[in-house]
Amino acid sequence: MFPVFFAQKTQHEEMAENYIGKMKEVIFLINPNFPKEDAERLAWGGLQETELYKNKGSDFNKNVVNTSNREKFNKSDAKGTICK
Repeated sequence: MFPVFFAQKTQHEEMAENYIGKMKEVIFLINPNFPKEDAERLAWGGLQETELYKNKGSDFNKNVVNTSNREKFNKSDAKGTICK
């Protein structure tokens, strides 16, 4: 069990360290009217257990969760377009 957890943690740390910018770019390419700040917040989704995310601070973390929930549940203030 330990090797699987360790591998996942290592992969997520790698993503947090090296791929946030690329994921943000892809989100923005798919939806060019989406605010870049929100695209970055969505890119952090699923990386909440990484050290980089934890070190960002509570305001940043709260904004990531709020943006993710807003878009995921298509709330009235959602900025993105739902894929069909």
